[in-house]
Amino acid sequence: SMKMIASTKLAKAQRAMQAGKEYGSANSEIFQHTPPETPSKRKLFVVVSS
Repeated sequence: SMKMIASTKLAKAQRAMQAGKEYGSANSEIFQHTPPETPSKRKLFVVVSS
């Protein structure tokens, strides 16, 4: 029924949200321990893809 479909979609969205929160907290932890940027003419680009 429609309630079962809605429940399934909600559960899927909640799992995706939880995974995003874990990634976000790990990401912010990394940047908290990163030293401040020093002035430089060179730039480093880090490309991350999935």
